[in-house]
Amino acid sequence: MALLFAPALSHESLAGKVLVLGDDWMLSDYAFDIDPNGTGLLASGLADFLVGEAPASFLVVSDTLPEIPFGPRGLLGNELAQWMGDHGHSWTIDPLADLDFANLASYDALMLGGQVASGEANAIALQKYVLAGGSVLLVGGTGDFGSAQNEADAWAPFLSRFGLSLGNELLAADPGALTQLPVQVETEILPPALASVVWGQGQLAVADVPSNPRTSVFLQGDFAGLGGVSQATLNDVGVAYDSPFLPGDFNDDGRVDAADYTSWRDSQGTTALLAGDATPNSIDAADYETWRLNYGRTAPMALTAATTVPEPCTTGLVAMSAILCWSLAFHRT
Repeated sequence: MALLFAPALSHESLAGKVLVLGDDWMLSDYAFDIDPNGTGLLASGLADFLVGEAPASFLVVSDTLPEIPFGPRGLLGNELAQWMGDHGHSWTIDPLADLDFANLASYDALMLGGQVASGEANAIALQKYVLAGGSVLLVGGTGDFGSAQNEADAWAPFLSRFGLSLGNELLAADPGALTQLPVQVETEILPPALASVVWGQGQLAVADVPSNPRTSVFLQGDFAGLGGVSQATLNDVGVAYDSPFLPGDFNDDGRVDAADYTSWRDSQGTTALLAGDATPNSIDAADYETWRLNYGRTAPMALTAATTVPEPCTTGLVAMSAILCWSLAFHRT
């Protein structure tokens, strides 16, 4: 079930998804050992949101080291791999994986944590992957960057494109220890029966603009009464970006119109990041065809039969007439 990127899109939305957890211990072997049911609920909800219920392929790119005496952290534990396999998913762990778009596109979802996939150098490929419909889970709070601020900064080039970030301070119930953190499930991403997660020294998971309809807080931790450093009672520890992109809506405003043609024209021949583009390695004639076939669609509409591009002689918009006349000439070449 690997992601396939054809020269032209079908008339379906592309669902780019990003999930961020504030602590890598939530899915660790330790978490499965002390609370197998709760950790299984967490894993189930995350996997179903990222790829649906059908078997899918996951690529884990992480370099977090085990911590004695608690064992593997984050995404590298045997228990999580076993759980994924038992539910029909393929689970590939490769900290040295090639992070170019062509390789990433052969997987349904990416699981990231630690330093190896972070930074400006990897952000563009990761953003392309999401903009083309890929799903990503990032676990923060690894402590592998020297400080929470450094970890937040390292992932900002990727996360900022999707309105998410990591907090710049450690959020710990008791520094140096692991605890069962009571949680509140805020959206349908996770089962409401999930009552707690394992937490070490994590950091906030942040939806940068609360009014952004494509981002949400799906998990809050209740730190009241746990002691340790000063912190608010309820803190956001799981956030999501979920955007059903409209094919051809290159400026991401919810409708396919002349402005999207302008975005295509101005980006033609480059590797610009455009929403609603299933071939984000280049902006070319295939993307023009996507715009042409989907012209007139809006985000709330069912993406079924294509809307006919209006003839220049029937529109009163001089600019639109010029665009369409040029586009028809381009299409014949």
